[in-house]
Amino acid sequence: MTTAAVAGIGTLFKRGTEHDSSVTTYASIGEVNSISWDGMSRETYDVTTLDSTGGYAEFITGLRDAGTLNIDMNFQRDTYVDMLADFEASSPYYYQIQLSDSGATTLTFQGYVTALPLNIPVKDKITCSMSIKITGAPTLSS
Repeated sequence: MTTAAVAGIGTLFKRGTEHDSSVTTYASIGEVNSISWDGMSRETYDVTTLDSTGGYAEFITGLRDAGTLNIDMNFQRDTYVDMLADFEASSPYYYQIQLSDSGATTLTFQGYVTALPLNIPVKDKITCSMSIKITGAPTLSS
């Protein structure tokens, strides 16, 4: 039996109140249904040569990419207006995910809103989604 698993309920998504990390505070965005992160990746370059030994390809590493965050939520006009402003901005904005674990794990990052679709079905609630491309390195803290 696991003693370390953590449920997603209680996790908070927060938006910075300023573009400057030294003065920003974070306000929770409500009605979030799910958060998914495609994760970090790193480029590699094949440097194998004719005189490489051992029969294995050889690689060096390149740039890291912090990935894209996708957030699905119930439509709230005020939140959509804020996210639309972030989409229109030329500067990245600060965001935070605060997990519901006992250590209050927090992931803080800067990013650009790159997509902001609405879903308006006939027989269900109106929802919106957003994609945030993370720029630079995210910070994991407690």
